Amino acid sequence: MARAREIAVWADTSKIKTYESPAKAAVAKLIANLTVALSTQGLVEALRLGHSNDLGTEEILSTLDLTLFAGIKAIKGDVITACTFDDTQFSADLLAKDLRLMLHSSQYPLPAIATVFESLQTAVRAGHGNDDLSVIAANDAK
Repeated sequence: MARAREIAVWADTSKIKTYESPAKAAVAKLIANLTVALSTQGLVEALRLGHSNDLGTEEILSTLDLTLFAGIKAIKGDVITACTFDDTQFSADLLAKDLRLMLHSSQYPLPAIATVFESLQTAVRAGHGNDDLSVIAANDAK
């Protein structure tokens, strides 16, 4: 006998989009994850630039509140500054897999994605594949 189950959906229904094929939906997912990868790398590089020029972490993060990186700073800023990479929301391994798919499926070069991919691969090779993707900042938090 079949049973019905109630399932809670936590998605913002105004942001649900449908596609005419599974292939297009898969590419849309990669595009969404591309933004996660690039914004996280941007946050890491902002920390690197700021620390290289004597800005403290809080000065850097408060500056990001004035930029397009405010969203990723709100999501990953505390994770990076506390170095709590084992509280995984999206693993380095899984994002690296998606970046590999992006690099292999695009007919055009994706140099920024290639850079993030290398950062993630370094973390994965160091044994941090199951850690949060923000582990690419492991040596940048101060």
